[in-house]
Amino acid sequence: MTRLDERVTSPPCERCGQPVGAERLAALPRATTCIACASLRKRPSRGQTCS
Repeated sequence: MTRLDERVTSPPCERCGQPVGAERLAALPRATTCIACASLRKRPSRGQTCS
């Protein structure tokens, strides 16, 4: 039942379609991806900046 409630209140992840999750939205209200998909993103190494 909790999972169904989460789907109703949580938008779908733009990559996989699963719910973004209430906890993730509480931490990052504009999140568009779930935690699993966000962790797959490549992050710049130390000392590098995004261009």
